[in-house]
Amino acid sequence: MTIRQFSSDALNNLIEGLKLALLLPIARQRFMFSQQQLLAMLLLGLILDIIGDWMTATPPIEFNDYGISYLLSLYVANLLSLYLISLMHQQGNNFYRLVILQYASYPVVFLVSLLMVGPIIEAANLATFITILTLLTAWALVIVFRIIALLLDSSWWLTLISLVIYFSINMSAILYIPEQPLWYGDVSDADTAYLKAVNTENTYYRQMPLLQDALHFVDKGVPDSEEFFFLGFSSDARQDVFLKESQVVQDIVDRLFHTQERSLLLSNHLNTYADQPLANSHNLHAALTNFAGKMNNDDVLLLFLTSHGSKTYELSVNFANMQFNDLPASKLAEMLDNSGIKWRVVIISACYAGGFIDQLKNPYTLVVTAAARDRQSAGCTDKSEATWFTDAYFHQALPQTTSFIKAFKLARQTVHLREQREGMEFSNPQIFIGNEIRAKLERMHAANGD
Repeated sequence: MTIRQFSSDALNNLIEGLKLALLLPIARQRFMFSQQQLLAMLLLGLILDIIGDWMTATPPIEFNDYGISYLLSLYVANLLSLYLISLMHQQGNNFYRLVILQYASYPVVFLVSLLMVGPIIEAANLATFITILTLLTAWALVIVFRIIALLLDSSWWLTLISLVIYFSINMSAILYIPEQPLWYGDVSDADTAYLKAVNTENTYYRQMPLLQDALHFVDKGVPDSEEFFFLGFSSDARQDVFLKESQVVQDIVDRLFHTQERSLLLSNHLNTYADQPLANSHNLHAALTNFAGKMNNDDVLLLFLTSHGSKTYELSVNFANMQFNDLPASKLAEMLDNSGIKWRVVIISACYAGGFIDQLKNPYTLVVTAAARDRQSAGCTDKSEATWFTDAYFHQALPQTTSFIKAFKLARQTVHLREQREGMEFSNPQIFIGNEIRAKLERMHAANGD
């Protein structure tokens, strides 16, 4: 087949796909079926999805390697649904024709979906989002119905069952496969629209009383004892997972290490900003200073930080229209040193978090990071209850052993296996154990009978 013939066939399929998507009259013999056209239509769909994700991300943007695995998994689910439909009709040889027709119509669906982003952003309410999503889903099912009717010549009830199978498999993939965007961007227009309700000035001036009230309920350490104090820092308001996992981590630490009365969470989220202090450098410094005044010399600070991380080793700090500075590794180390808190367990759940270790390490500090200095971590999606490392470390490993060091070994293996299953590059979680903190934690572990 010549390039000219291939191009002519591809253009013909796209024109017929346009008619298919717009519910215009079509005929099976008008489509061109071949392995080359199958690959061409699939490749076109992938290219459109990559471009579309890039267009909807707000600059500055950064490519996310894991997004490719997520996108391909959705394609696999879609192909599986079409294959099962062809088998159910006892027409497995028509599978590739089903694929060609669907992806020949996809450019129209893609373009309309992209145009719908604007109304969703402008309206910025759940009802509009659900209405538009329902209409797009119904349209997609009508297209699949037309494809089945055109190629498989089946009864109405078999077509209905086929639609149920198609919808169930593809919707399950969307709901249950951990979402990974292809591009990480700044706060989107949609997010900004939701955050317009935040009164920036009032929020700013409420920080001091909110922080003072929260710190008032943090008890002093018991004299002549070794106890843990917990401080959480969830600083990226763009995704729900950071708040959700920090709340769960606080609950787990409070339960395992009896820190209920010595525990504080700083967070940036619409659901908490009205009655909980924000996670920014000023509040973190103030909290560390307050903790230092309440901790005995032998008490241990457990500091958990979760956010997006950068290749320059900074944690993203943002909320609404407030202009916060990101938190670099050097600044975090400076705040910890200036606080006077001697014993520290610092756990950082973020991409490139391993770059914090050099700044934080000393004989009295244990540092655990979700990824190496040159690797991304996984699970930063709104649908996730926790990022993958936090889930493996706090949900699974730590309750088993209550040893921070042993839990790391278990969690690292769990994450590695999960990333292998998903075809992702190993995030390579890191740990640094100061000689003095190692002995202290082993002693506290033994004293608690764990």
